[in-house]
Amino acid sequence: MRRSRQEEVSGISSQEIIDLIETIIAYKFTSLNWKEIRTMLGLDLIKTRPNKTE
Repeated sequence: MRRSRQEEVSGISSQEIIDLIETIIAYKFTSLNWKEIRTMLGLDLIKTRPNKTE
């Protein structure tokens, strides 16, 4: 996660990378809600996107 904040790879923003990681984890761990996923990844819950519900 820290590395995604430091680098922009091939025009992909760090937010897009984080969103992709969150989505992959959500599909892998279907019993977790978005709040649990963001906590697991150490992300700031205040920045939770509105389209991702708990």
